[in-house]
Amino acid sequence: SQLVGKQDDSAVEGELEDLGVIFFVDPLSLLIAPSDIVRQMGGFPYSVSVKMKADAPVWPLMDIILTSTMAKLYMGSLKPFSIGGSKEQAIAPGAYYIGSNYKTSVGGLTALLIPLFIASTIILNTMLGSVYERKKEIAIYNAIGLNPHHIGLFFLAESFVYGVIGSVGGYLIGQLLSMGVNYTGLVKGINFNYSSLSVAYVIIFTILIVMLSTIYPAFAAVRTAVPSGKRAWSMPAHKGNIMEIVFPFIYQPRIASGVLAYLQEYFANFTEVSVGDLIANQLAHGCKKDAKGRDCFHLEYHIALVPYDLGVTENLRFDLSYDDYVQAYRLVMKIERVSGQDSNWIMTNRPFLERLRKYLMRWRNLDLGQQALFVQQSSEALARS
Repeated sequence: SQLVGKQDDSAVEGELEDLGVIFFVDPLSLLIAPSDIVRQMGGFPYSVSVKMKADAPVWPLMDIILTSTMAKLYMGSLKPFSIGGSKEQAIAPGAYYIGSNYKTSVGGLTALLIPLFIASTIILNTMLGSVYERKKEIAIYNAIGLNPHHIGLFFLAESFVYGVIGSVGGYLIGQLLSMGVNYTGLVKGINFNYSSLSVAYVIIFTILIVMLSTIYPAFAAVRTAVPSGKRAWSMPAHKGNIMEIVFPFIYQPRIASGVLAYLQEYFANFTEVSVGDLIANQLAHGCKKDAKGRDCFHLEYHIALVPYDLGVTENLRFDLSYDDYVQAYRLVMKIERVSGQDSNWIMTNRPFLERLRKYLMRWRNLDLGQQALFVQQSSEALARS
């Protein structure tokens, strides 16, 4: 390659002396030619050996070369030296390989602010559209008794998965495209660094952008689950001594009767000889036909609620009938106060109803065999009554 060209030899030698670089060249083995002609002949730089002066600093020049080029160098020293000007960590004399990626810096984030803002807006719009498109799904979650805050966490978890898949997938696609471009020779000089710490920074930053863009859609999902603004279960209204509760569960006709046996198993744990949160005595259990000839089941109990010294007792009636609107069976519970003050009646019923509601929610977790067993038990009990 052309070493000097049309530049002044004395000026070049002066710059090299300032850097402390000395070249030893045998004139008989040196051929000076224009760089374009050398490239056409297939020539290329193979290796360059540079010997510094004894008192010249080694690392500053090495830092300049590695910052401005993608060179891969071997550096040797007969004396201890330090990297980056640190005198506390001296490196022993010897020969060392130094790659072009000896240091990594993350920059250019200011130039990415507008693309990141656009990407965040797109994610926000996508997640909001997902919330409004899945209103029926959110209503189902709410109908089975799921906490609205848990529904919001569903969308945050979904966005986290999207962020992880998108960032990792984008990294893999970028690496594959870079390898393809480098292999085909469309762009030369691409340097691959598969273990750069900046990759981890970009992945974490991408996931955070996705999560932040989903906070408002998740909040919108919570508001969709409970439009009235209530975020927790509240006691139903009562009229005098009567309180009626329509549970947000539906049951198919073939397994509907098993729900009564499921309730009987629950109240069987609270008898007079047991120590628990209530005392329950079964009053009635039966089945009758509605106007269309469909089965309507009922179950009645008399219970006393803790603390027993308040004297709160009440009659429970469970009615399980077919609802034409939902095309399935629904469970309705009617509570009639027998004794106890109004405030004590409301206070003691709250934990009781919360436990009963959670117990009914677990019905869907039973497998078909267990549900069929409860259906059989209910049929046998109805046959005896």
